[in-house]
Amino acid sequence: MSKDVYLHDFKSRNNNSGFEPVGRAVLVQLYEVEKVTAGGIILSDSTHSKTQMAEQRAVVIACGPLAWSDEPLPRAQPGDRVLFSKYAGYQATGPADGKPYRFVNANDIFVKITQEDEAFRKEFRGHEQYE
Repeated sequence: MSKDVYLHDFKSRNNNSGFEPVGRAVLVQLYEVEKVTAGGIILSDSTHSKTQMAEQRAVVIACGPLAWSDEPLPRAQPGDRVLFSKYAGYQATGPADGKPYRFVNANDIFVKITQEDEAFRKEFRGHEQYE
């Protein structure tokens, strides 16, 4: 696959964040961790933030132009649900839409999620690329 063909698919779709990743960075939107546990305990903002940082499931929003350029095929594209290394990346709030995002290194993404049961799908509602 030529590099030109390889890189053209990484243009973001429905990226309303106000961010455009560069280099090997990948912009992802995390699955939202619930603030209330199954037992009815409400997590403090601090605990919720730490729990959210440990979340490893996300939807790819946009990829930098060098993401996986040294691999024969890309690991993910915008709209894919993925798993990435725990605590990887940098958390940021989108300047255009105010939503939480994380930038991860392309090599920290290691699995595409191809099927989830309904309980997992309910955790991540309202994202047009996820539906």
